[in-house]
Amino acid sequence: MATSSYKTNYGNKQVERGPIVKLGKFGMWASVPGQDKRAQLVWSCQDGNPKISIFYNNPDIQRPINVGFGMDTMLMIFDAIKRIASGPAGKTEMVENFMNERDDNGKVVGKKKISELYYGKDSEGVVWLGIKDIASPKPNVRFTYVMSDFHNLVRRDGDTSIPMTKAEASERMALTTIDGLRETYLRMTSPVDKGASATMPYDEETPPADTPPAKPNANKYDNFSDDIPM
Repeated sequence: MATSSYKTNYGNKQVERGPIVKLGKFGMWASVPGQDKRAQLVWSCQDGNPKISIFYNNPDIQRPINVGFGMDTMLMIFDAIKRIASGPAGKTEMVENFMNERDDNGKVVGKKKISELYYGKDSEGVVWLGIKDIASPKPNVRFTYVMSDFHNLVRRDGDTSIPMTKAEASERMALTTIDGLRETYLRMTSPVDKGASATMPYDEETPPADTPPAKPNANKYDNFSDDIPM
């Protein structure tokens, strides 16, 4: 669904913003208790800057969580996630996200924390991401890097097949996916090639695609406050 640019209010001023371009092949899904549809984490780009959104696909939660980053910050976060993925289980890190507070004339008068981006490796060795909304609290949903239902990673030793563990598969999924995101973002912001075959515009206020119903074997819902101090 294509969208045109739009204006954002800053006090009594309006600033023109470009369309949000979704990285469609990198979406992540997670089941949420009491919902027929899963929540979706979407990677996107707006005005050359990376953006992460979480759509709950719940009529009682109208607005998604949206967090924007400068490219330098996003590249640093990618490296941090890869270090977590390659490290021991049970580790978690967090990035605090702020926005300017403005008066009625649009003048910056301070900053306030709006969200926290968490990434970690749980006790089973599964790598995960989650965003805590500070400005407008919502359920904490963990999005995990796991193999799909249609593929298994298997190690061969002569004529013997040895399935890789869930932890091994998660680490590989996280490392390769983050590498793909890094390359895609850098291509999108390059002055030579600003496009990517896996991208499409979407509307900030509505889910970017049809949302499939939750399945019993979908990514497990976890309230990640159980693992980290909230």
